[in-house]
Amino acid sequence: MFDKLNQKRLLRLIRTRIRERTLVDLIAKLINAGYVNFHGLSDSELESKIGTPHGSIISPLLANIYLHELDKFVEGVLSPT
Repeated sequence: MFDKLNQKRLLRLIRTRIRERTLVDLIAKLINAGYVNFHGLSDSELESKIGTPHGSIISPLLANIYLHELDKFVEGVLSPT
């Protein structure tokens, strides 16, 4: 799940809540850090096009930020009360 998040959308969501530019820049660097693809070690490369860093302590937190928007959508649009 964490490896399929849209990074641009995630950073946009973070920017709506966090006004401190240096913190947002640090989070952006963590997201773009990538990971090494070990499927074929001879041509492994750093991948960071989508998702959050694998094994990162911040990855579940970033996923919760992303999924919070889905929760709001489901509550407001798909299941109106």
